[in-house]
Amino acid sequence: FVDCGAYDGDTIRPFLRRCTGFDRVLALEPDPANFARLTGFIGGLPADVRKRMSALMVCVGEKRGKVSFAAGGGETSMVSAQGEAEVECETLDEICSAHSPTYVKMDIEGAELDALRGAGRLLGQSETMWAVCVYHKPEHLWQIPLFIHERSQGHRFFLRKYAGEVWETVCYAVPKSRLTNTEPESSC
Repeated sequence: FVDCGAYDGDTIRPFLRRCTGFDRVLALEPDPANFARLTGFIGGLPADVRKRMSALMVCVGEKRGKVSFAAGGGETSMVSAQGEAEVECETLDEICSAHSPTYVKMDIEGAELDALRGAGRLLGQSETMWAVCVYHKPEHLWQIPLFIHERSQGHRFFLRKYAGEVWETVCYAVPKSRLTNTEPESSC
C-alpha cells in the first residue's frame, strides 16, 4: 500500500484495521509537521506492524527535483509556487522501482495529475488498484480517470463521494481481475 499524502496516518489507521496480512505500507508526506505526526503514529504501532511500515518526507510528481511547498502542518499543505518551503519531489516510478504496489492512494491537494505523470510504469501494471482524489480541481473529475484509463490495462472505474457537495470524491481504478462482483460486462 502506497499512501501519497499520508498526512498523520489518517488513511493508514482504517487500512490497518481491515488489512492485517499486508506486506508493506509506504507513507509519503512532504509537510514537516505532518510528517512528525505520521512518524509518531508509526512509532506507536506494535513492533510486528511497525517493521512493515516506511515513511518518506517527499512529495510525488512528474519528475525528480525540489518544489515549492506551502507547509502548514494541516490537511491542506500542498505544492504551490507561493510556498515558502522547498521539499524533495520524486516520481512514484522511482520510489517504487523495487516494489509493485497493489494499492496506491493519492490525496495530494490538486497535484494528483502531476503525480500520475510520474507513474507510467505503475499505471501499466495490471494489478495495481488506484484511489485518486478528483475534487481539488473541477477538471480532475474527468481528466484523472481518462489519464489512468489511457495508460492502464483493463481497469474498471468507480467514483465515490465521502462528504457533501463534491468534497472528498475519489476515483477508484480497479483491475478487472480484482473485482469481487462478477457482473457481466456491458456491450456499450
